[in-house]
Amino acid sequence: MGAAKHSGKKKMAILGAACSIEPNPRTPEEVLESLFRTPDGKRPEQTAKPRPKPLCKHLRASLQRDEADTLQPAREEICHWLADEYRQRNPCGTHLQILIMDGEETLWEMGEELQCDGSLIEILDLLHASSYVWKAVQALYPQQPIHQQIPLVKERIGRILRGQVQGVMRGFRRQATHQQLSDSQRKPVDKACGYLEKNAHRMRYQDYLAAGYPVASGVIEGACRHMSTAWRARECVG
Repeated sequence: MGAAKHSGKKKMAILGAACSIEPNPRTPEEVLESLFRTPDGKRPEQTAKPRPKPLCKHLRASLQRDEADTLQPAREEICHWLADEYRQRNPCGTHLQILIMDGEETLWEMGEELQCDGSLIEILDLLHASSYVWKAVQALYPQQPIHQQIPLVKERIGRILRGQVQGVMRGFRRQATHQQLSDSQRKPVDKACGYLEKNAHRMRYQDYLAAGYPVASGVIEGACRHMSTAWRARECVG
């Protein structure tokens, strides 16, 4: 589940996706290289067996808002829809269910409604976690150009993929203190550490990858891009 935002006149929607997929075991190194692959680098499917594709993919978006102009009604609509999808796909409770979302606590609290029969595995979207790592590195190395920041980000994300979330947080905080950053300068670092700490129990990526679970909501990201393109096309026509 995630949110789609269209630049320009602000439009936000809550998106949900349900699909079935076969397990695809990977190593942290394989995922890391895929994330940081250069444009001219080989794609993973060129060097390994093809990845299983999502089957029976269903998507739903909601723009519902309440009188206070919040998206809570949209969140509720999508959560209820996902619960129905889970029950229809897993009526006997024999299949494993995986819920991938960003770190918005409201969504995770509502995700409790998805506790249908069977096991539910909560996974923090790796791409969202990575965005916070980027912000922390940029705050700690503000003078370095982006091409020099990339290896620093890659090293931290690699450690997270190998189960070292706590170590990455300690390193960020220790470095911010050593550099004597002001409160405003270290704010992105503290925010990143708070985000990682709050979601650490959903970041056991080394276990998820070994079991063949997905660790990022690529289906949602694709739907967000599709919706943004559709909105722009509609406005151009209008």
